[in-house]
Amino acid sequence: MKQERELNATTILQHGGYSPTKHGGHLNPPLYLDIAPVQPDIETAAKKFAEAELGFTYMRKGHENARILEKRLALLDGAEDALVFASGMAATNCLLLDLVKPGKKLITQLSMYGGTVGFLTKDFRDAGREVEFVVDPGRTGDWEALADNNTAAIWVEMPSNPKIGLVNLEAIAEIAKFRDIPLIVDSTFTPLLLRPLKWGATIVMRSGSKYENPGGTSLLGYVMGPRHFINPIRNGRYERYGATASPMDCWLAELGLRTLYLRMHRQSESALFVAGWLKTQSKVKEIYYPGLKTSPYFRLARKYLPDGCGAVLAFELKGSKGACNRFMKSLKIFKHVINLGDTRSLATYPAGTTHSKLSPDELMKTGITPSLIRLSVGLEDPVDLVWDLKQALSKC
Repeated sequence: MKQERELNATTILQHGGYSPTKHGGHLNPPLYLDIAPVQPDIETAAKKFAEAELGFTYMRKGHENARILEKRLALLDGAEDALVFASGMAATNCLLLDLVKPGKKLITQLSMYGGTVGFLTKDFRDAGREVEFVVDPGRTGDWEALADNNTAAIWVEMPSNPKIGLVNLEAIAEIAKFRDIPLIVDSTFTPLLLRPLKWGATIVMRSGSKYENPGGTSLLGYVMGPRHFINPIRNGRYERYGATASPMDCWLAELGLRTLYLRMHRQSESALFVAGWLKTQSKVKEIYYPGLKTSPYFRLARKYLPDGCGAVLAFELKGSKGACNRFMKSLKIFKHVINLGDTRSLATYPAGTTHSKLSPDELMKTGITPSLIRLSVGLEDPVDLVWDLKQALSKC
């Protein structure tokens, strides 16, 4: 799509990266299901096969629906290019194994998605890579102290899962810049609201099975960044690992992106409302949401997330696992689902699911207690959501 000015995000969400004239005049992108499209001649086929971004030869190397989605995602994050994967973990595996060579080190935080921690402490190390976790992600000096000549990349999850922590992203970007290494930011919790590249990040990744796929129907992962980082993955591990997302999943995600702006803002407003109410409840020990003025991350939220802190929040009950179990079983509108970013409100018990593979020591260090519950606020009326939480709390 050619235009004379840079388009705003709301317009990109509708049209970015797609031209009906290049796809048979269809207003909606067609669903391309060919595993291997017809090639015009052997020279063209050879060029496409050598450089997958030039065209499509076999679905494992990419396809039309993925490319439409990739172009839109790159525009939204202000990146040169993007690559769509079959899952967020596929994106994480391919990206980190490519950027961090054997014998080299990754610096990251322990307070993040449990699946990522599991990969880093097991498969990543088994592949001959090193990983070091900062003691306190909120202290920029802790990141700087671990950075040395053996460091190949820095990975930040912001906001962090499950306690919605923030870091001084701009300061960490300066550390990466000084070392001439890429800074990768997992912004799964806040697509559109947080623009990591604006603050000095090199690469952005997200689990695409969240907000960008609001119906909870598709498993996807995204990487956005410079082409010289993405192309070696696209023409390497991406095809060798079979990490390509299906055409249908990409098609559904493109459809979901069209309402992303409206959903992110509405769900952020509702999450702030719910968090504010939970903070007043006698059975709630602690509430974690950076949009609250009482949050230790409020100042960082004003800087990095001025348009909203996303739909995810967490809180601790004044009780143990038994109280959490009674609470979860009593919910009527919130559904006990191991996901987030849906249009429907979800509740998750991190210690028993998303972070269950962390050791007791790791759980303690990250503050994931047996009384912690994570909520993902959907598009329901927030007054109804508060009613649901109130009646569930009464059973604890």
